[in-house]
Amino acid sequence: MTTPHARHPDAFASLIRRNNDSQSTDSFQYGSISNNAPANYTGVSHQRENSAIADRRSTIAIYILCRVLIEVIGQTTLQSITEEMADKLEDIIFNQLRSADPDILNSSPLRMGNWTLFAQLLGVMSEIHFESVSDRLFLSDLEKTGKGFVSKEQEPKVELVIRGMSYLKLKVS
Repeated sequence: MTTPHARHPDAFASLIRRNNDSQSTDSFQYGSISNNAPANYTGVSHQRENSAIADRRSTIAIYILCRVLIEVIGQTTLQSITEEMADKLEDIIFNQLRSADPDILNSSPLRMGNWTLFAQLLGVMSEIHFESVSDRLFLSDLEKTGKGFVSKEQEPKVELVIRGMSYLKLKVS
């Protein structure tokens, strides 16, 4: 069986040429930025655009990492990854959950999606290391906020912690 590219090598070559054309690549990759940028285009705008691209790359990398870890940890045991590694991974993930700014999460569906993946990852980890994930991380964080009283400033953060707890998995024997 031959591929469409093997049957039409000229079409494949023109596709490569089109994708390697510097002018079309620049205008596609950077949206409105192209080699024909207006004269009032400043370095600040360029920095902002580069920052936005770096932010998107970071968001995508976090998404991929969390999805991979969810699959790997879901297929392993505590003995396989060791208690020490599990503790370190839990700390890193929970710090990502805890350090999230609720205002930014509410304004960015992508960031909220990544935050949800962190919570889901901790949920998968709770299947193999429940006491640590639930007690040391979630419950201890709630105890720090105060016994029975949560200030208006702390309320969005506490809500995120409680929302994250919804992904904990209990094993019933």
